Amino acid sequence: PQYSYKNQKQQFIGYRAVRNTTITIENLDSLSQVIDTSLKAGVMQIGNISFEVSNKKRVQDKTRQLAIDNSKALAQSLATAYGAKLGRIMQISYSENTDPNLYPRPEPRFGESMTMMRSEGVSAGIYLPDTVTFKDRVGVVFELL
Repeated sequence: PQYSYKNQKQQFIGYRAVRNTTITIENLDSLSQVIDTSLKAGVMQIGNISFEVSNKKRVQDKTRQLAIDNSKALAQSLATAYGAKLGRIMQISYSENTDPNLYPRPEPRFGESMTMMRSEGVSAGIYLPDTVTFKDRVGVVFELL
């Protein structure tokens, strides 16, 4: 039930029903069409849009390998700059960045509010997706010769 309060009096104005639906779209080119169709069908609010890659494990593995390769190249460059050579690895530390704040969730960008578009029959326009970012952190301690 929904109520309005005027002059400290409660007035019943109707009922509100909420239904949450999850939609998985494999072709991002159809995202704008899905949003437009949802709004035309009466959906009042769209939120929590998130992007994931279908081959997440492979991308994470590749990201980790790139971090390892970068740590080796950087260590070699620094050792050379200091006139030293890299010896054996003394310590390796690794942390997969799983903090959701490191990967801002993409948000839809519309010229008008979705509720206003629905009520006025205005076209929803084009959804502008962001990117998905993967990060890994590798720390290595080498013996210097």
